[in-house]
Amino acid sequence: DTGLRRHSSHPRMSLKSHGAVALVLLLSALMLAVVSLRCRAQPATTTTIAAAQSRTRAVALVVSPHLDDAVFTVGGLIACAAAVDVVVATVFAGYPATVMATEWDAITGYRNSTTAILSRRNEDRRAMARLGALPPVHLEFLDVMYREMGRLALPQVQLEEALVELVERYRREYDEVQVFGPLVELHVDHALLHKAYLQVVRHFATSVRHSDKLAFYFFEDFPYIQTKHWSIYDVEESLAHKNITVGIERVLLESHCAKAKQEAIRMYTSQLKYEHLRAVTVAARNFANARCRSADYPRGWEYPHACEVVYRVRHVARIR
Repeated sequence: DTGLRRHSSHPRMSLKSHGAVALVLLLSALMLAVVSLRCRAQPATTTTIAAAQSRTRAVALVVSPHLDDAVFTVGGLIACAAAVDVVVATVFAGYPATVMATEWDAITGYRNSTTAILSRRNEDRRAMARLGALPPVHLEFLDVMYREMGRLALPQVQLEEALVELVERYRREYDEVQVFGPLVELHVDHALLHKAYLQVVRHFATSVRHSDKLAFYFFEDFPYIQTKHWSIYDVEESLAHKNITVGIERVLLESHCAKAKQEAIRMYTSQLKYEHLRAVTVAARNFANARCRSADYPRGWEYPHACEVVYRVRHVARIR
C-alpha cells in the first residue's frame, strides 16, 4: 500500500521512467534485429558443424583418404566442434593380404606394411583424441602404393557401396548427419575417393532429401588445394561443372582450435620424419592463416586469423 502511494505521488517521474524503459526496450529490439540480420548475411563460421539443437544427437562424419589428411585439412573444424560428435573415417587404411615393404615404409622407419599401418593407425587414434573426436574408423581399402606393388585394382563399386553403408550407419545412430568428403583430385587416391564421394552425394540426392538432417560438404584437401592455386570461386565453378551447386562456408579457428590442430598434426610422428612433410606442416598453418584474407572474397570475409573453408551441397542436378 505504501508503495502504491509513493508511485502515485510522483506522476511526472513515473511517466519519465516508463518512457525511458520503453525507449531502452525499443533500442534493444532494434539492436537485436540488426545483429540477427548481420548473422544471417555473413558466411557460416564454426556453427557449420555445431548447429545441432541441444536435444538432438548430431554427428559430423569426415571421410578422409589417408591417415593424416583430415587433420591437415579440417583439423581446426574438428577441434572447434561443439555439441556434435565427430568421426573421421579413413578409407585407404587397410592391411595388404600379403606383407609388403615399400620405399615409403622404409623412409618413415618401418620394416613392412604391417608394422607401418599398425603404427599409423595408432598415431591417428592419438590425433583424434587430441582434437576431441570419437575413436576413428579405419576402412580396409589399400593405399595406392600397396595396390601398385601387388598389381591390384581398386574395387570402385565396392568403395561406393562402403561409403553409402557408412553414411547409413550414422543415419541410424544419429538424428542429424553432416558428411565431409574430399574435393581435389591431384593424388590418385584422392581422385578415386572424390569420384566415389560424388556418387554417394548423388545417391542420397535421389533417395533422400538433403536437409539439416542429412547434409554433404566438400573440404579443401591440403596440400593439393594449394598446389591448384584455387580460389573459393574456382572450387565453386569446378563443382558446378559436375552439376553440383554449393554454398561456400568458412570455419573461423579460435586460437585454441588452431593450436589443437597443430598439436594433432604432430601426432603423426612417422610422417614427420620426412623433411617434406615437416615443411607441409608449416605450410598448412600458413595456408589456414591466409585463407580468409584474400581480396577476391566477399566483403566481410576478411579475418586476421586462421580459417578453413568447406562447401555445402545445396543442389544436385540430374545427369542426362
